[in-house]
Amino acid sequence: IERRLRSVKALRTESETKSFRMLLSSPSGVSSALQRMNDLGLLAQWIPEWKPLVAFFQHNIYHYYTADEHTLRVVANAEQLASAEGSFGDVFRSLPRRNTLYLACLFHDIAKPKRIGDHEVIGVEVTSAILRRLRFTDVMDDVLFLVRHHLLMEQVAFRRNLNDPKTIVDFASKFSSSSQLDYLYVLTYADLSAVNKNVWTDWKEMLLSDLYRKAHEVITQRLTEDELRAFNRKRYRESIESLAASLTSEISHDEALRHLESIGSEGYLTAFSKAEIAEHLRTIKQQGLVSTIFRNEGDHTIVTVLAKDAPFALSRFCGVLSANDANIFDANIFTRSDGMIIDKFRVSDFISKLALTSEQCQKIQQELLDVFRGALEIEDVLSRHRMKWKRRTQSKSLNVRVDVEFEEHPEYCIIDVFAPDALGFLFRITKVMSGLGLNIAFAKIATRVDGIVDSFYVLDRDGTKIDSHERRSHIRRELLMCIEEFASADLTPSQ
Repeated sequence: IERRLRSVKALRTESETKSFRMLLSSPSGVSSALQRMNDLGLLAQWIPEWKPLVAFFQHNIYHYYTADEHTLRVVANAEQLASAEGSFGDVFRSLPRRNTLYLACLFHDIAKPKRIGDHEVIGVEVTSAILRRLRFTDVMDDVLFLVRHHLLMEQVAFRRNLNDPKTIVDFASKFSSSSQLDYLYVLTYADLSAVNKNVWTDWKEMLLSDLYRKAHEVITQRLTEDELRAFNRKRYRESIESLAASLTSEISHDEALRHLESIGSEGYLTAFSKAEIAEHLRTIKQQGLVSTIFRNEGDHTIVTVLAKDAPFALSRFCGVLSANDANIFDANIFTRSDGMIIDKFRVSDFISKLALTSEQCQKIQQELLDVFRGALEIEDVLSRHRMKWKRRTQSKSLNVRVDVEFEEHPEYCIIDVFAPDALGFLFRITKVMSGLGLNIAFAKIATRVDGIVDSFYVLDRDGTKIDSHERRSHIRRELLMCIEEFASADLTPSQ
């Protein structure tokens, strides 16, 4: 194929595009051939829109590769799924047309040299012209959909509550078929795993797979939001009854049932195993001021904190974790009707990117107890830690986004916070929220290489939804002020 392509100067006619179409439909060798073509300058010659991608470098620390190299790695990562085990491999092998996926991989960032912001929107127009010229009109709808929405799945999976029926139904409504979801699922993996070596994690795979599974169920069964809520309620009731019955060897049935009903969240059942829930009940019985449970999972540590609800409780949890180099990249927040907090943090050591050491765990446990006893001020803990890191600061990226956005939800006010990563940021931002009288019901923490994207589902101090424009504006101003203080400070990135 490569020899035939060398003789072609432009992909204009059907005969000239035939070899290229054959390549994208080949069972193997697609990514290596495209890489060779790029090295020879053929891609830029045949597809003029490709040329601006060559050697185009985004000036941030999130992307290690130039745009053309990243794109070709996306194709390679997708193609490698042909022999991969697990959900991504299974879905890849079930795709009706692989050339649809490869075209989406090739052109998902085609408009970045024009403008990085909204490149997925501009990319639709650019890709449409390319596909018409290459006579790929038969896959036009799916490829353009994938280019337009190639960021959608990661945004929902990493920033939204996947136990919320509205989130799942709204996401599923974007797709005209389950095969479009299949394509996007694989494309999202291929894209994220081709950015840099630190971006793809087992946790992200878990989140994407969870979203895929739930959305696939909605699409194939054509469930409405009300139907999904009813289904989830029925499943939740059955689950807590079954779970309470299975715990009777350690906990009475009534006690276990009261505990599960007082939390009232399906997310609690998915966040914790039966053994962990039994441990929660035993720990709560001991009536300690604050209790901490640690469990290592591969390269990260699950830290579960149990305490009576109190002002600034979440921010104090985050502060102690930060002061011990525990980088938070996910949080699940649960509160029983009697005010007992059960918060789960997924963390890793900031330096090693591995699970916490036993020494770190012991220090976190002791400092949480000291802080809640009043024997230690969290500000003092963070101040000492800041001094330790002062010699190791690094330059800040000029392209880190700083913003606060609100998204509508029938029950909560969703606040998305974009900021540079900094020592104790999560502590500071949750402290400001508590000071504003906000009750955080759910949080999704996403620390990227180039900054923070944290999402909070909040209610006002009286448990009502925040609809007032004036109230939202005030919240936004206060949060931005907090972010700007961090953006101007010379601090080493750490949650």
